Amino acid sequence: MFSNQYDTNITTWGSRVKRLFQVEYAMKIVKQDSTAIGFRSKMHVILTCVNKANPKLSSHKKKIFKVDYYIGAAIAEFSVNDCVLSWYMRNECINYSYIYESSLSVGRLVVQLANKI
Repeated sequence: MFSNQYDTNITTWGSRVKRLFQVEYAMKIVKQDSTAIGFRSKMHVILTCVNKANPKLSSHKKKIFKVDYYIGAAIAEFSVNDCVLSWYMRNECINYSYIYESSLSVGRLVVQLANKI
């Protein structure tokens, strides 16, 4: 059987030394990520992100997204998964407010997001 070392299946061993390449790739990406920090007080919440200078791009990527009127998300390193998750959170909030005519609670949104992942 043909063995591909760049296998995308997480349950398949990538080589004879029993390494999961997906875990190694994830560890490399974590080292390259920028920082996203949230601060909370009794009255306010502040989301901050570090935009690294990239000479290949003419502008910085947006890393703080508005999910709902009172819910925001900060993303450390923008990728396709982050875009899909922010889109999913927005849709869940819109659908909930359309059906129930009230805002979706943060706890319920977190549970739905955890079930999606």
